[in-house]
Amino acid sequence: MDISSVTKLAELFKQYPFLKDELIKFSDKFTALNNPLAKAVVSQVDLAQVSQTSGIDVNTLIAKIKEIIASHQA
Repeated sequence: MDISSVTKLAELFKQYPFLKDELIKFSDKFTALNNPLAKAVVSQVDLAQVSQTSGIDVNTLIAKIKEIIASHQA
């Protein structure tokens, strides 16, 4: 999967179910992902929007996501 700023968070979670928990471990800014209301929001946001909301640079976020995925595929 090609991961870029326009990649939807829901697509990532669908393909990599472990990603949500790993993002929460990475930064407490992602603890809201455990909120039941977050499911509706997650289906609509892309990584650029996640970056804006979390205050984490989009390139840093993408790099971290790729790192997490690689560590689970090793």
